[in-house]
Amino acid sequence: EKVEIGSQLRISDIVAKGYNKNGKVATKARRTAKIGVAGTLLKNSLAESGNKILFIRIIAPNGTVLTQSNANQFDFEGKTIMYTEKKEVNYNNEDLKFEIFYNASNEALSIGSYQISIFCDGKEIGKSQLGLQ
Repeated sequence: EKVEIGSQLRISDIVAKGYNKNGKVATKARRTAKIGVAGTLLKNSLAESGNKILFIRIIAPNGTVLTQSNANQFDFEGKTIMYTEKKEVNYNNEDLKFEIFYNASNEALSIGSYQISIFCDGKEIGKSQLGLQ
């Protein structure tokens, strides 16, 4: 059990930002066209190297998961839950920077706090939040 816990991937430096249609940082909900989530998968010699799929889940202030498709689902702790975006990365037991974008231009984003969770290998490995005015 300790090896399983020790081999779990971890993330640091998680940053979530809103961007307008010109790619500049946006803090206002009505001007946000995409949401970017960046961070670093940390070095872990106990973790299995290879291709990993990172699932990003962005929950709007009203509690709904932002997603482009109802088919965007994965298994987490025995349940099937929705995800916003996913990205495959090649993890080789070294620090690995990543960035994932969600195109929110078709969404009517509301003012408030967006909860962001990152999952890999069936585990939640990081959390952040983004406040839009």
